[in-house]
Amino acid sequence: MEKWVELNAEYAEKWPNLTVKKDQLPEAAEFDGVKEKLEKYFSEKPGTGD
Repeated sequence: MEKWVELNAEYAEKWPNLTVKKDQLPEAAEFDGVKEKLEKYFSEKPGTGD
């Protein structure tokens, strides 16, 4: 859990806030149950936000 708190603390300052819920991506079901998603897919580049 501490790993997630540290990750959030770092990127909460860098990334834009998300305040609007969007629909999930069409391929979301393919990633359900995939292990180590953070290590495989995480990008330091921020998204566009809302």
